Amino acid sequence: MSPRRPPHRHAGWTLLELLLVLSIVGLLAQWALPVGTELMQRARRNEARLTLLQTAHWLERYAAAQGRYPDTLPESAWPQASQSYRWSYAASLQGQRYTLLAIPVGAQAGGPCGTLSLDQSGVRGVRAASWSAVTCWSR
Repeated sequence: MSPRRPPHRHAGWTLLELLLVLSIVGLLAQWALPVGTELMQRARRNEARLTLLQTAHWLERYAAAQGRYPDTLPESAWPQASQSYRWSYAASLQGQRYTLLAIPVGAQAGGPCGTLSLDQSGVRGVRAASWSAVTCWSR
């Protein structure tokens, strides 16, 4: 009688197991990439809103001291530089009104909120946007 051999155990992964793992990773990446992109756009939009609000506060302090808004805005009035937005300031009616704009550039330009705007009376708006001003300023 010949001795029985123990069953042979395979070491490693089978092709089916490897394909299953790769397909799961692919599905997770397909779901996570758009969510991550949207979160980055939202974070950059939050920074732009904060910059507009901080600049508006600077303008109000200036107007309280000078009795009018400045004709041009010094670079130091913008709280932070951004690679996702370009800042714009326009004064009108002999320094009695102004409009601040956050114009998206780069990856942010394709976002649904377009250009964010803020004026001297605190009206928050959007230009060239597919979402409403309320949605863009609250999300």
